[in-house]
Amino acid sequence: MEHQETMDEIGQKLSAVLTDKQWTIAKDFRPCLVPKKTDNGLIGQDGGSSSIFEMLSRIREVPGNRFEKALKKILSRTEERLMKAAKNNPEIDVNGELATLESVIRKVREMNDMEFR
Repeated sequence: MEHQETMDEIGQKLSAVLTDKQWTIAKDFRPCLVPKKTDNGLIGQDGGSSSIFEMLSRIREVPGNRFEKALKKILSRTEERLMKAAKNNPEIDVNGELATLESVIRKVREMNDMEFR
């Protein structure tokens, strides 16, 4: 019974942070030496990173005089989502995650076009 409770807790924590596609991939995972390519992709892949690339591209295009305000808005929205996820998973370090996100965004802004691509 104790093991089932532990598995249920882990399941709740995972469902709070995984996307539907990631949840499906994890649920269908079968250990193997060479992952079989499926419609859901390979473990660890989100089916493509184009949406992340597009978001980062838009961040790079924000004029310098509006960047700090845009960054504050991004961090505020992300904080709301993280706080919601942290209710089910107290191990989420909201402040640490926000600091990492801010650092990544600032680094992306500093990259030249060749580094970014």
